[in-house]
Amino acid sequence: MRERFSYTQGREVETPVVRTDSNNAKLLGSWKEIAAYFGKGVRTVQRWENDLGLPVRRPNGAAKGVVCATPEELDQWLAMQWARRSVNAIKGQAPNNDLTAAVDASRELRRANRQLLHELTEAVHGLQRQAETLSETVDGSQRNRNRRSRRRGE
Repeated sequence: MRERFSYTQGREVETPVVRTDSNNAKLLGSWKEIAAYFGKGVRTVQRWENDLGLPVRRPNGAAKGVVCATPEELDQWLAMQWARRSVNAIKGQAPNNDLTAAVDASRELRRANRQLLHELTEAVHGLQRQAETLSETVDGSQRNRNRRSRRRGE
C-alpha cells in the first residue's frame, strides 16, 4: 500500500505505509510530518535528533534530506525521554548540567547588567546635577560682572 504526498515543487513522492500487528501505522516520511506528529517545529525535531537521539531512519543511508520514522518508535522514544528525566529528578540530578550552568551564568550576567545599569543611571544623574550647579554658578558670575560693569559706567 502506498500513499501519495504532493510537494510545492510540483512533483509527487510515494511514501510506503507500514503495517504492524493490529494497526495500520503510517510511516512519517518527512521532517514536517514528524514535527506535526509531535506538535513542534521542524528545527526542534531536527535538534532532538542531533542532541537527544530521536529515532529517524534515512533511506539509502543518506546523511541529510529524506527521513522516516514510525509513530510507535517515536512514542517509545518519547516515553524513554520522560523516564530518564524522572530518574534524574529522583536522584536529585539536573537532566542537563551544562544547561543548568548556562542558565545560572545567564542569570548572573543579567543581575550584573542590572547593577551596571543602575550605577550608570546614578552617574548620569550626578553629572546632570553638577552641570546644573555649574550653570547656576556661571550665570551668577555673569550677573555679578554685568552689575560691576554698569556701576563703573555710571
